[in-house]
Amino acid sequence: MRAMAITGQDGGLLASKRVVFVLVLLGVGLAVFAGAGTALAVDSSPAQDGSPGPGGPDSTTVISSGVENETADDGERPDSFVPVNTGATVVYDFRSDDRLDSDGNASVSGGLEREFEGTPLMEVPESHDKRERVEKPWDTLTRHETVVQVQMTLQNGNMSSCTGTIVGEYHVLTAGHCVQFSAFDGWVDEVSVVPMIDTQEGTVVEPYGKADVRIARTYQAWLDHETNVPEHDFALLTLDRSIGQPDATTVMEWGAYPANDPVYTQDTVFNHGYPGTPPHGPFPSLWEDQGEGLGHYFNDGTFQADIKVSGGHSGGPLFHSTSAGNNEQIGVAAYKLGRTTMGPRVSFKKGGDLSDWTNATQYVGPPDDKPEFVFESTAYTGEDRDFFEVDPVAGIVPGETEITFEHAVRNVGTVQGTNEINITLREAVGGSCDEADPAFHTESVAAPSAFDSTNVSFTTTLPSDVSSDSVPVCLTIESGVDEFDDRDPSHNVSAIRSLDVVTGPDVESSLGKADADPGQTVEVTFDVMPENDPEADIAGYEVEIEYDADVLSFIDAEGEDLSEPIVGEPENGTLIAVADQLTGEPVPLTVATFTFEVAGGVDDVYGDVSFVPGESSLTNENIEDVSTIFEDGYVEVGNPPPRFVPPFPVGDSNADGEISVRDSVLIKQHLVGMEPDPFHPVVADVNRNGEVSVRDSVLIKQYLVGMIDNGTLVASNLSVDAGSGLVDVDLDNVGGMGVLQEVELRIADTESGLDDEDAIVETRNVELTQDAGLVVQFDVPADQLSQGDWVGIYTDDDEETTQVT
Repeated sequence: MRAMAITGQDGGLLASKRVVFVLVLLGVGLAVFAGAGTALAVDSSPAQDGSPGPGGPDSTTVISSGVENETADDGERPDSFVPVNTGATVVYDFRSDDRLDSDGNASVSGGLEREFEGTPLMEVPESHDKRERVEKPWDTLTRHETVVQVQMTLQNGNMSSCTGTIVGEYHVLTAGHCVQFSAFDGWVDEVSVVPMIDTQEGTVVEPYGKADVRIARTYQAWLDHETNVPEHDFALLTLDRSIGQPDATTVMEWGAYPANDPVYTQDTVFNHGYPGTPPHGPFPSLWEDQGEGLGHYFNDGTFQADIKVSGGHSGGPLFHSTSAGNNEQIGVAAYKLGRTTMGPRVSFKKGGDLSDWTNATQYVGPPDDKPEFVFESTAYTGEDRDFFEVDPVAGIVPGETEITFEHAVRNVGTVQGTNEINITLREAVGGSCDEADPAFHTESVAAPSAFDSTNVSFTTTLPSDVSSDSVPVCLTIESGVDEFDDRDPSHNVSAIRSLDVVTGPDVESSLGKADADPGQTVEVTFDVMPENDPEADIAGYEVEIEYDADVLSFIDAEGEDLSEPIVGEPENGTLIAVADQLTGEPVPLTVATFTFEVAGGVDDVYGDVSFVPGESSLTNENIEDVSTIFEDGYVEVGNPPPRFVPPFPVGDSNADGEISVRDSVLIKQHLVGMEPDPFHPVVADVNRNGEVSVRDSVLIKQYLVGMIDNGTLVASNLSVDAGSGLVDVDLDNVGGMGVLQEVELRIADTESGLDDEDAIVETRNVELTQDAGLVVQFDVPADQLSQGDWVGIYTDDDEETTQVT
């Protein structure tokens, strides 16, 4: 609910004819401007000096010199007032709705009598509304890290708002009437503060969360006399949690000066505030203004400045810039005087009280530090975008299609709290997301620090038993530690994404992988294996196959478990094979064998044999299509570089991310035919000699006891020929195990630019046995290499860079 300003009409409903006369001379009205919803008549007669009680506000005795001793033309302050007992400091607990201070509910006896016989101050010149909006106050370029919006819930349930200044890690200074005021039926019900709040794209942004107020300290004089003693309209709020100082927010220091110091008349004064009705734009939004200091109003406990304010500005800082360039608060904006503002100044006594209050632990100690992990959203960053990214969201085959999920997680608590948190992918049952929903995958990630965020990204598949056409999924956060619970539970779960699932293929059709030497003949099989239909049968097929004609020459094809195919070769490197029969054969089966001859002049290469996408199909004995996926094959000639580098290290036979005794045991089980699962021969070949043997098991044991190092690929002797575009580098395995790595060639304008992934122009898979080495040559297109460029070779273990000369 938007708070409304308290203002008078034509100067307010005034207390006496004498006061009305004074206001006409001044041409200004006095009104409290907390963002409330009702108008309030305010007595605008100048206040009488107060005399301090124990722990109470400062004396504001009028002095006979300095800025308060105005000339007859400018008016002068009265030289005598009836002293008033201002009472003690009041401490109020918003959790128990009770006074905590020892004075209880004692109040000043008798009424407050004030007589003002002097000449009023000169009329204040009107000024236009020159306030400017501060968008994204958390941003580096527009940062205003000392200001908060004070949000109040009144006794009648209505909402109101003020402004405050951060003066400690968990303390905020504001106006007394923001928390206790007769127009609010006394003390407000609840109070919270939000640092740097703003509205972006229609969304309220709270970049550093929100803190509730535990207790407030103000003066007894304010409770008893309210707007009659504006010099005591002063309150310190103690919060239930830190609001990020110094990591996210900043304390504004306060400064106390003598009443006649020129700081109140000669310095430029600044103000930040959250108006209930902004000059334009959304609510809430932060606005700032600056103007000339106009000295004291009422008495020397107050401070007036030529600054435009309106409802909601109450409690905001009146500050100046010191000679050192630091912002220093010298007053609190609390009242609207026509087109200027006035409020209590930070006198020496009030400055001392602030020091005592911010250090006091009598009623409440420092708040507990806890984390609070939430999913990133526009409400924390102001960015109008989708923070939950999923790719792909359609055509997903359960158990096969790899899906990447990405979402940032923010810690809006006050401490990291734990090293790791779990992000769980769940099926969102019943249209909502909950920790009780079925879990598909859990990813452990480093917990973000307080007031910081981290990006979470992982890739997984849906369980193979998922049968729905559409699966709603979401993410949840589980930290396992005690957290703040200030946020709505919806902040702990992500949005829901619907994944379109397709039924998996009935079978898999694959071309075999074979080895051969130059000049030899070699057979490549055409196999069909069951996928989602174990009872599928195959009675015919029509396939188009491409092969590498530089490496292979087609000889013939033979039927195996199905009839002989008819094979045509419309052009060199392309085959069309067709076969059919009356009855189907159940899968698995080998439908045909294709024979090729390897060219005599090739070595250390692959001869690819692959299905042409969209041009191959299978049918059953009912002449119905059998859905299939196609897996291509190849002929490996000699010892070419590996076609694939797995994402786990050599020696990690079970692909669990580490090399352990278990990997050695799995190799032995594989060698005796026990068929361990999982087991990955591609990395079980530890010495990279082309086969898995007992020697590989022994090398793992030697590595585990520290006898040898794992495979380590180092780069040296990098040379670049800018004219030809050739880049040569020596690669050596200096470890005791084999290596299988992807080596990157990077080119950038600067040396530091090589660290950018965009600098990668080519990769090469490298496989080396123990203590082996080779020279790798890259052929770079001329338009990608220029004089002055930086070139780098990057392995998993090393890097070598040079500049093109």
